[in-house]
Amino acid sequence: MKKIKKIALIIFCLLIIIIIGFEVFHYVKNGGNVILYVSNQSSLADTVDIKVLIDGKEVIHDTFLAENFHNYKEYPLKLSPIILHEIEVYSEKVQAKMVTQTRFYFVNWILLDLWNEEPDLQSDFSNGDINYIETKKENPTYWFTIDRRLCPIVFM
Repeated sequence: MKKIKKIALIIFCLLIIIIIGFEVFHYVKNGGNVILYVSNQSSLADTVDIKVLIDGKEVIHDTFLAENFHNYKEYPLKLSPIILHEIEVYSEKVQAKMVTQTRFYFVNWILLDLWNEEPDLQSDFSNGDINYIETKKENPTYWFTIDRRLCPIVFM
């Protein structure tokens, strides 16, 4: 029984060392504990201004192109894991805003995207064919999303 406890303790210690090593490696490699990727995923706004404030301090103010919709810009940040951070994201051009609060206990990879409502689609089912006719709204709605992950993000 003592042998099983020793083996379990050794395995537990190895797992803790691996987790700490992973966190330290990615913190040093990426230059911070929060790696923020920002992109314009809007099909209606070719370029958009996005400003990110964390705890009232501006950390990002840049213009983002839609291009191929996976045109992410990377921003490494060093944020305290103890403090509850308030994150404000907004764009003056498309009048979108988001405010959220969170803590960053480990290294985090975050995707921040600007989206818009899909245009209304009308369909014509004549002759068994499907034809979609795109109609644009006069006042489209835009919003931000945040996708938070505890493992590195790979873009294809």
